[in-house]
Amino acid sequence: MPTHEKLSPGAIRPLLWQSLLIALPLLVLVNLIIWIGYQLTAEGASERWRRLSELSANSTLIALEKRRKELVGDLKLLASNPALVIAIQQGDEQIMGRVAADWALFAAEKQLYDQIRLLDTAGRELLRVDLTSHGASRVPSLALQNKSRRYYFQDLMQLDPGQTYASPIDLNIEHGKLELPYKPMLRLATPLPDSRGETIGLLILNVLARHLLDDLATHAELTENHLLLLDDSGYFLRGFNTDQEWGFMLEDGSGNNMRFDLTYPEVWSIMQGKEAGQIDHRQGLFSFRTVHYGSTQHKHHYRLVVAMLDAEQNRLLASQQRLWMRISLLISILLLIIAMLTAHQRLRIRKSVQALKREEEQLRLILTSTGDGVLGLDVRGRVSFINPSALRMLGYTHEAVIGADFSRLVHPIPADAEGSGDREQADHDDPLRSLEAHSGQDLYWRKEGEPFPVEYQVIPIAHPRDQLGVVVSFKDITFRLQTEARIQYLVQYNDLTNLPNRLLLLDRLQQQLALARQNGTFGALLHIDLDRFKQINETLGHDLGDSILAETARRLEACCERTDILAHIGRDEFVLLTEAQQTDAQEMARLAQYRAEEIGKVLAEPFIRDTLVVRLTASIGVVILPLGGKSAGEALRYSDAAVTNAKTQGRNSISFYSPEMEEASRDWLTIHSRLPEAMTKERLRLLYQPQVDPESRVFALEALLRWNDPELGEVSPTRLIAVAEETGQMPRLGRFILRKAFEQMHAWDEMGLLSEIDYVSVNISAMQFAQADLVDDLERLLREYDMPGHYLELDLVESSLIASVSETQRKLQAIKSLGVRLAIDDFGTGYSSLLFLQELPIDRLKVDRAFVSEIDLRTGRRTIMGGIILLAQQMGLTLMAEGVEREAEFNLLLSMGCRSFQGNLFHRPMTGTAVCQLLQHQQSRLETLATSAVFHHPHSPLPHRPEYPPGYWR
Repeated sequence: MPTHEKLSPGAIRPLLWQSLLIALPLLVLVNLIIWIGYQLTAEGASERWRRLSELSANSTLIALEKRRKELVGDLKLLASNPALVIAIQQGDEQIMGRVAADWALFAAEKQLYDQIRLLDTAGRELLRVDLTSHGASRVPSLALQNKSRRYYFQDLMQLDPGQTYASPIDLNIEHGKLELPYKPMLRLATPLPDSRGETIGLLILNVLARHLLDDLATHAELTENHLLLLDDSGYFLRGFNTDQEWGFMLEDGSGNNMRFDLTYPEVWSIMQGKEAGQIDHRQGLFSFRTVHYGSTQHKHHYRLVVAMLDAEQNRLLASQQRLWMRISLLISILLLIIAMLTAHQRLRIRKSVQALKREEEQLRLILTSTGDGVLGLDVRGRVSFINPSALRMLGYTHEAVIGADFSRLVHPIPADAEGSGDREQADHDDPLRSLEAHSGQDLYWRKEGEPFPVEYQVIPIAHPRDQLGVVVSFKDITFRLQTEARIQYLVQYNDLTNLPNRLLLLDRLQQQLALARQNGTFGALLHIDLDRFKQINETLGHDLGDSILAETARRLEACCERTDILAHIGRDEFVLLTEAQQTDAQEMARLAQYRAEEIGKVLAEPFIRDTLVVRLTASIGVVILPLGGKSAGEALRYSDAAVTNAKTQGRNSISFYSPEMEEASRDWLTIHSRLPEAMTKERLRLLYQPQVDPESRVFALEALLRWNDPELGEVSPTRLIAVAEETGQMPRLGRFILRKAFEQMHAWDEMGLLSEIDYVSVNISAMQFAQADLVDDLERLLREYDMPGHYLELDLVESSLIASVSETQRKLQAIKSLGVRLAIDDFGTGYSSLLFLQELPIDRLKVDRAFVSEIDLRTGRRTIMGGIILLAQQMGLTLMAEGVEREAEFNLLLSMGCRSFQGNLFHRPMTGTAVCQLLQHQQSRLETLATSAVFHHPHSPLPHRPEYPPGYWR
């Protein structure tokens, strides 16, 4: 019966009776199953709650035990320091200072300990470090206390060396009052023995017990239950809410809500004398465990309780009951509908059986020898024949295919689309759409759900009187299409980062320019050039460089909007093209500035590869479209000019294109082309800036490169070095600077002035340090000029040290073996690891001007400088402050312990001849002072700084 055929009035009554006969037994059976399911679910829920309660109690106990072992391990680690015994026995302040510094670092890193104390056997504090919101620091001697009257001191003195002690957990009391806000505290301690094993002192850690309670809070979030912590008396340390907690210290008689034993007396009574257990009580389900803290002589016991109250269980069971009732009602309605549909279908089937008997037998005429897949279809599109090649490609058995609909066989309906109506087949070929032979391409599906492209041909099976069907032959063309797609992909995309390349970018950029002119809108082109990436490739290898480029692409993609286009147009160059949607050019420029700053921040995050940390910066050139460039090529050229300008500004900067940058790009090319000639004809020269001590005595000089070109004028050293590094001329330029410095030192030596200074420092770029023959060059120059190695200091930037630790140590040790001094220049602005620096044979740290400038006005810089000075002292390194230009800066640095200075406040860079005059003047003055010292009264002050003729050092 057709689906659209209406039922007659006489057929409706049998249909209803048949529906009821089908539905009633099913309804009874389904509701019985639902009732049994609810009972099993309720029992299962109770069992699950019990298991969950047990699991929560066990896991929380394990977490607390793990935390306890961690605290005891920290205590034993600190107690193992032999300097503690020396500090107690000798009272050496220097040793105390080192111990305090170690403790401060330890406490600041752990953030677990409120105080670390060292006591003698009389209970007097010898040393204490406090952890505050500003960090960990040593307490002054006048603030140290006597702890002999504290309750835990006598307990501690009864312990043998090697034993540990844990106090009860309580709220911290200061000056007889509870500290606010509440600060739960746990004290760990151990005796410290001397060489004879006798106790000579105590080490005490004040643990912030909130971390233990935080562990409880963390586990409480993973379960539906309440997680409680009780002391021996039944008081809540962690309760159902904060108003119940710490009653043993806060109770004022206002109620019993602070005590578990009074709230649940029967449960508390069952817990007594048991280490662990589970209590299913009328008031709820309680799983408990006993937590032990303390030494053998001084045990402290706490009860860890996981509680699920009876009211909460009833609420959950009631919600499940409502759910099962809704399910029962829904299934009953569905069963009635299904019964009616089934009865209707039975009537239709009864009429359809007669039509099926008139089906004609199908003719099978398909060849089976071809390697292509071949199928025979009847006039309804059902498979009547299939050859082995087709079965192999489609993945079916012969029995499963015969009689199947061809379209559903090769274009199956997804499982989640069943019942949603007939699927649209417009995208696929219908083999029976024409009585003529035809061919084409389509996408077929294997049984496993995998699609594959095919090339097919359809041939009709002709008969003089009728159309019997068609023959479909096909072959898999996956490999051919993949090859073609790969070739097309490589034409337009970068294979490493999978981003559009320059060719595709130019096409999209031309479209954006046309769109911007048509709509009167503005977009932006951000040209991103990674700074000194060539150096990373040459130093660390191309494999690591490729890895960093791939991650850089991922970070940049995270910064992109949906309509942006990100392209990779060179080894270390990326371009971000924004859609031209803004109607205001200034607003577009502001947005481009913001996007560029965000990109700079993202790229500044360290790239971590195994134990190596690499930091990158980027120079970003910005062009506003369509203001910058009439064509795609011109816009890209302008963005390149803006990038060049950003690099000349010292890199890691953002530069918007302006017409003047075309001239700057030409200057870059001029520097590149004229630099070899300048070195050959010695147009480059070195100036020397003196380095002074607190009495302004010149004790060293720094060689500084200068170039005054006839065409370019005075070329900035920063720009000159940048061009030399980018064009590969840095190694030759570095050798030129070293030789010039040796020539000048040799000249001073012949004049008897070299002995007036300790050394001459020469900057070594990262690219020059990476050269394999650097040590050979130094050795050859020292031998050629017969110069002791200690007169030369090499200033290395932190980026020079990013190679492997072993390779860097090997090269630095080879340089040190020549007697040459080593210094880290611009310290604090790079990305070296302090642990790494500690392993290197460095003599000096030179602090960048960024930390020195206005240090007297900026508190943050004073803090950083103080930390650097302390770090240098701890590492046994001398410290040089660069760029000192104001008297106030000098005075503050001097008071902070800095003893070496360089800057225009003392001397500007000067020629070698001016240095001769300066050293001669200093030499004669020191000789005069030495002569007059015989008659100098011991209490009369010496001049603070030597005086020179006005303008002499300029």
